[in-house]
Amino acid sequence: MAFLKKEWKNREAEYPTRRLLTPTGTANTYDVSRAEGVVVEPGNAFDAANMNDLESRIESADAAATAAAAEAQATATAAHDVASAAMPKAGGAFTGTTSGPTTTSPAAIFRNIQMGTADLTPGSSALSSGQIYLVYE
Repeated sequence: MAFLKKEWKNREAEYPTRRLLTPTGTANTYDVSRAEGVVVEPGNAFDAANMNDLESRIESADAAATAAAAEAQATATAAHDVASAAMPKAGGAFTGTTSGPTTTSPAAIFRNIQMGTADLTPGSSALSSGQIYLVYE
């Protein structure tokens, strides 16, 4: 359900703070009633119906946001699981067909990159065509 915005209006009267005190018959006890003069705009009542409606709308919006966050988390978790199954974070071998960005350059493909401390001799070391070997100390 979409959020329905409520337009809240202030009460506007000729004398908004004026009150009429009517004696009740008991000493120093009065009934208090509004004596605001002309009421230009009655405004929205500050009552249980309006406040409960506001609470319900906030609760609905919160539930929708919570559901959307849970769905986003589930999607992210599923994507992470697929990526983790394809290539472990540590150890293991990356196997299968890979693809890189589409480009006209033949160098922009995935390569078998190896590294080690042994120096290789061009033409005699066992290194297949297309492999990259990095030497470190």
